[in-house]
Amino acid sequence: MIDNQKNAELGQLLIDLARCLLQYVGECWPWTGDHDLAQRTIEELVSRQKEKIGCVAALLNQRRQLVDFGAYPTEFTDLHYLALDHLLQRLIENEESLIGVLQQAVGDCAEDVEAARLLDQISAGERKNLEQLHGLQARHAIKNEA
Repeated sequence: MIDNQKNAELGQLLIDLARCLLQYVGECWPWTGDHDLAQRTIEELVSRQKEKIGCVAALLNQRRQLVDFGAYPTEFTDLHYLALDHLLQRLIENEESLIGVLQQAVGDCAEDVEAARLLDQISAGERKNLEQLHGLQARHAIKNEA
């Protein structure tokens, strides 16, 4: 049986995932202009992340735990109408932080095989998201130099 502390940690992780900067950007797309590739890429990352958020929520629901998605940090509201290169850097920093939280959670949930497996999958997905954000940042920097 999984103790309530582990489920509470999963609940906090759900909030961290659901209210991360990538999800916020997916809801408000804070810049305009000719950034079709950037927008498509970020929409894809947001969608993949939403799937994993749903998996954590489903696990908590299955365990009859409160599913709370939390609220976005208020500092995100200052991020509208930023230059793409600045926003990409913020997304990268936020993803790196999220990956650190996930890695800690995987270790903390080692005895909870089901949760550890799910968190390991989510962590791998977030590392892939981070790689894609770095690639997008590099393509945007090259485009700006031209």
